Order: sequence, then structure tokens, then C-alpha cells
Amino acid sequence: MKDKRNAWRRRFLQAFAVLAIALSLPALGDDFSDAIVAYQKGDYDTAHDLWAPLAEAGDARAQFNLALLYGNGLGRTLDRETARRWFQAAAEQGNVQAQYNLARMLQSGDGVQADVAAARGWYEKAARQDFAPAQNNLALMYLEGQGMPRDRARAVRWFSRAAESSPEARNNLSGLAMRLPEARVMASLVNLRAGPSMQSRILDQVSRQDTGVLLDQRAGWSRLWFVEYDSIGWIADRLLAIDRTQPAVSTDGADASEPEASDTGAETSTDAMRAETTMNSESPAQAPSARTQRIADAGEKQPEGDSSNAPQGPWYTVASGSAELRDEPKTDASVRDRLAYGTSVKVLEQRPGWRRVERENGEASGWVGAFVLTPDDAANAREAAQAEAQAQVERTTPAEVGTGGG
Repeated sequence: MKDKRNAWRRRFLQAFAVLAIALSLPALGDDFSDAIVAYQKGDYDTAHDLWAPLAEAGDARAQFNLALLYGNGLGRTLDRETARRWFQAAAEQGNVQAQYNLARMLQSGDGVQADVAAARGWYEKAARQDFAPAQNNLALMYLEGQGMPRDRARAVRWFSRAAESSPEARNNLSGLAMRLPEARVMASLVNLRAGPSMQSRILDQVSRQDTGVLLDQRAGWSRLWFVEYDSIGWIADRLLAIDRTQPAVSTDGADASEPEASDTGAETSTDAMRAETTMNSESPAQAPSARTQRIADAGEKQPEGDSSNAPQGPWYTVASGSAELRDEPKTDASVRDRLAYGTSVKVLEQRPGWRRVERENGEASGWVGAFVLTPDDAANAREAAQAEAQAQVERTTPAEVGTGGG
């Protein structure tokens, strides 16, 4: 097997975060640093007045932070269009967080004219700078076919690049691996090709009994993802044994039962100083399951709650950094709220890939993707214990209770 089987794509997210601190913070006492101090104190007017001339002069860091002030209504009237203008100014100078935030705004049409094609372009620019949230969201666009043909192979590649540092990408990657059919190689040595034909370039070779995840099928060929080797390519169907008990994969790569995967974060809720100088903190990783253990160091347990599993109980917690609570069970429905990582919710209704939930206090009900939920074992155990105690009381007869008489 080739050397590439022994390692995942190189990732520089942590190195980037450290480098950003060193390069972004100027010496104390200049206007940019004074603005950060003012921002931290909640003096947004002063922060704005110090950043504004720097932004006008072309400072990408000041442009980005000024966009955050307008985008969050901090010291200014909430103005999404002005936020977009400053994000774009910084993005065009290569500021990776600005590229990502601009892509989010254009993708969702949040206060600006939606432009999915432009959003994809900005996600790609940030993703190629190894910015994991952008890599995750670009993968989602390929997975869902948003503004482009659906392409699971490219989705896998971008999820894989983000997986080491992004819990959302890890969950999405392992969830995709678990839902798709498997295919086993039946010949002693088989070429893995770049396209579905004998004339296509050979990318790698796999052996008898090697097992891959089925991504697409086309005219007698299957495109497989060999998870443990991090290899994707095409093999003639006659050389494979495909597990037909799993969900079917259509010839264009679409799957009617494809679950909603989790996207990454809100575009303008990032703290101005943290966003410019460090990466946001990540949520704790989940324990790996038996099947996704093969996804090397990037494999994490997929949260329970997709439509192929029976519910473990009514209580779940949000396993994504940010879960969008929508009015309806579809990706283009209005977002009514955002649920933070660890939020406890009760599942009220299930549909393929979606769950209707409400908060523990009974407020803010709506739909979230099944991928973002994991069972709340502690809450479900408490509820089961309470139900058992109540049942025990109901089973107790008056004679067993007694009256104290002799």
C-alpha cells in the first residue's frame, strides 16, 4: 500500500492559531491595541472610533473587527450591509475569518442578498488556508448539492481536512461513513481509478477483503471511500460485493435519506479580539464507535439520533458547536434560534434526518438536524428512575401500605 495510507492530510489549524497571535497583535499603545482594550471593557464607541480610520486606511484586522461591531450592533445600530462591506474588504486582503464570515452571510442571505455561488468561492478561499470551519461548511455544500452538483467524494475530502480540529467535521465525517453502504473487494488486487472507466488513471490499489464505503455508482462502476487508507476511487462493480442492506446510493450520488449535518458557528457572534487573534475553543470530542474507529485519529462517535436508530429516550444534548433551530425540517427554513453546545433538549417529533425539539424549560421549540444530537444518558436515566418509582407506587396495594392499627 502507498505511504499515503498511513497518514491523513496535513493540517495547520493549531499552528495557524499560534502564528495569528504573533502576527496580529502589535505593540501595546497603538490605536489597534487600544481599541481591543476598549472593546474588552465594553466601550464599543471608542473601539469603533479607533478602528474606523485604520479600516479606511486598509488595515484588514481593523476592517474585520469593525464588521463585527456592525454585525452585532455593538456601539452602532445593527447594520448587516455595512458589516458585509467591511468583511469583504478584509476578505479581499486574505483575512481568513472575514472570508468565512462573508461566506456565511452570503450563503444564508442574513441581512444581505443571498449568493450561494459567491459563498462557495469565499468558503474555498478560507478552506485553502486550512480554516476548519470553512472546510466543514464547504463539505456540507458538496454533501447537500447546494449551488453545485452533489459530490460526496469532495465532501469527504473537506470533512477529512477539518476533522482533526473540528468536532462538527468529525461528527459529519463519521456519520456519513456509518450511513452509507459498504462494498468488499472480491479480487486479489484491484486498481482504484480516477474515473469510471478502464482508461482512467490508476490512483491506488486495494486487496481482497478490503472494505470501502460506497459514495456513488455509475454505469457498472462504484466510487468507494476506503476509510482506513484515506483513498477514494472507482472500481468495476463485478469486482465487488456490495452490502445491499444499507441505504441505496443513486447514480448521481443523491440519497433521499441523507441526514442533516451540522454547520459551524454563527457568522457575526465571534468575539472581536478572539476572532482576530485565536481560534474559537472547540467542544469535547466524542468517544469512537467500533466502525468509525477505522477513521484513524479523525474518527469520532456519531451522535445518536439519526433516523436509522431507535431513540434512546426523549432527552438529548447538542453535540455541535452551534445548532440552528429552524421553523421547518429543511435546510432553507427560517432560523428562529441557535442552540449552544451541551444544551439539553427534549425530542418531540422525528422525521428523516430531523428532530423537533424544545429546551428543557419548554421554550424555543423547533427543528434541528439529527446529526447535532446525542442522547443525554443522565437525563434519560433520571426520567426512567422517576417513572419506575411512580409505577412502584401505583402497584402498591392499600393492604401493603397499612394503617398502623394492631
